[in-house]
Amino acid sequence: MINAARANSQTIDALQQQLEQSCSKTKKLEAEVQELQEQVQNLLATTVRQTTVIEECDRVLSETKAQQQRAERKYEEQLQISCELSAKSERLEVQVDSLPVELEKEVASLKSELTKYKDALRDKDKELESIQHAYIAKEDECLHVGEDAKDEINLLSEQIAVLQEQMDSERKDRSRWATARLKLLAEFCDEESMLGSTRKPHGVSLDDQQLALIEKQPFVAPQRRKAKSFKRATSSHVTDDQSYDGDDSDEDIEQTRSSIVFG
Repeated sequence: MINAARANSQTIDALQQQLEQSCSKTKKLEAEVQELQEQVQNLLATTVRQTTVIEECDRVLSETKAQQQRAERKYEEQLQISCELSAKSERLEVQVDSLPVELEKEVASLKSELTKYKDALRDKDKELESIQHAYIAKEDECLHVGEDAKDEINLLSEQIAVLQEQMDSERKDRSRWATARLKLLAEFCDEESMLGSTRKPHGVSLDDQQLALIEKQPFVAPQRRKAKSFKRATSSHVTDDQSYDGDDSDEDIEQTRSSIVFG
């Protein structure tokens, strides 16, 4: 029993020692794990920074490539422009070389045209002088003609004044003749109406109305028909006697005559 107890105590001591050793190892491992975690965190941060740097490098690289492409295009454009400029410069050199000959030709043609214009100008000056002389001669002739025309105008105005006086006197004579004839016609109409009133009454018979309806003509009283026939006779008599040609005075006479005949 004593031996067993001793063995158990020894076992317990050994287990405690092992436990202590295990605890110490665990603490060491925990410290190592914490240190490793810190290293991992540091590595992660380093990785993030490196990733950012790599992305920035990629961006810079892409921008550099784009700039390089633009530079290449500009270089190609400059090459093309330089080629065009060189071609233009060659053409200009050729033109400059041929320019004196062309200028000499143009100067010669301009000189010939100038001589032609001078000749034409001299001819025009001569024509202008002749036209001026002719114009002066025509002016003199027009002055003489104008004086003759003034004399003729004065003579015509005098003749017109004389004719106007004759027309006025003739118009007054015609007016007096027309008034006298109208008075005579009024007297004839009065006598006719007096005769008609003594012969027949002013009434209209039924037979005359029926006859007018049958013939489909406007009905006219006997006395008025007699007055109309008298009017036609007197008007023909007056037109045979009168010899003037005034339309307005004829119309006035006819209207006055009608008013006298029809009351």
